Amino acid sequence: MNTNTEKVRQILRKAGYLAWTYECTSGWLMADEVQSRGDCNYLFVSPSVQETLPPFSLAPILTHTLAAWRRESEILQTRERETEELRHELDALQQETQQLREETHRLQQEALRLQERLLAIETSLGWRALNVYRKFRDELVSEKTLRRKLYDFFAGWTHR
Repeated sequence: MNTNTEKVRQILRKAGYLAWTYECTSGWLMADEVQSRGDCNYLFVSPSVQETLPPFSLAPILTHTLAAWRRESEILQTRERETEELRHELDALQQETQQLREETHRLQQEALRLQERLLAIETSLGWRALNVYRKFRDELVSEKTLRRKLYDFFAGWTHR
């Protein structure tokens, strides 16, 4: 159909039809002019029609739809807040993980340094001399003997 809105309005007006528009929550209002809006918010009624038109309104449906949209919007906002909180929690956990990795690395370096120091002590001349002394002591005064108990007593007493 090759027509425009004004031609349709004129044809319907000549036939006795009146245009009604649905623009408010209270229902249909008589329209002074008809514009092409790309929607279906116009109702054309002729006063010459003798049958009663069934009353209908989109307001309850729109109200219900709007309420559902608001509920969905609230749910969405709640989930967005929860998502943001989880992002912050994730960031905090990642930061804590990084700190723990750095601490682990530091402790591994410290353990390596202490192992190197222990190895240096065990391979030193003084440590080897102590081992010779201990071997001589163990041969001279055996473990679990009275001589060893006396030795340990006097050795402990002299070191005080």
